[in-house]
Amino acid sequence: MHPSLIMLDRAIAMGRREFADLEQLEEDAAGLEESAGERARLIEAAWAGKAGCDTPELRAKLSVLQELQKRLNNVARERFEETREELKARRQAGRAISGYGNKSRRSVRAQMLAGNY
Repeated sequence: MHPSLIMLDRAIAMGRREFADLEQLEEDAAGLEESAGERARLIEAAWAGKAGCDTPELRAKLSVLQELQKRLNNVARERFEETREELKARRQAGRAISGYGNKSRRSVRAQMLAGNY
């Protein structure tokens, strides 16, 4: 098998692992970023050494990689939105708790001024 096809097979396998890790949230962002970088290097090396490679097979592997990248982007976008919504909810909860604290302090202060304490 042509070395470019072997590299593309490795890139496909790495992409599939990234996809599974991203779906399961098993790997941290730094690990996913490192894996994506390695996958990109493999693809670039395969493309650079494609001379003499079987074109239909190369095209088929590149199509698999393209579809895999689309799926990775969609899952990553979903995770980003989930994280953004979670942070938004936590900020709102923090504001609510902070508001209760401010009301309590004002209420105690007003009672103290009124001579109730």
